[in-house]
Amino acid sequence: VERALVHYAVKELGGAFTVGKLYEAHAADISKYALTNLARAWEQRAWLAEPASVTDPRRVTSELAELVGCAPGAQNGTTVRRLRRGTTAVRRDSERYDVELPPFLRERRKETGV
Repeated sequence: VERALVHYAVKELGGAFTVGKLYEAHAADISKYALTNLARAWEQRAWLAEPASVTDPRRVTSELAELVGCAPGAQNGTTVRRLRRGTTAVRRDSERYDVELPPFLRERRKETGV
């Protein structure tokens, strides 16, 4: 479900993680309450960018898009086992992305070893 939400946000909403629109598209799969809590948790993990104002949506970060395999240049070799808790396990093939990461994400990758 989480992977489908991110793919929909990137492909259909231009990267905007708008709870209302995502709920309309995935109401059969997740409750609005659960979706709101998921968005908050991902925002705390910096997987969703904080909105600039109250009326702006959260945005999918390149790190989250990369985790689920919908970043530009990503290939289908990534397995994400868990996205909700702090125990995310990511398995990757080496050298499979041709996207240059921003400096803050490169630092995060060094710190976390992911």
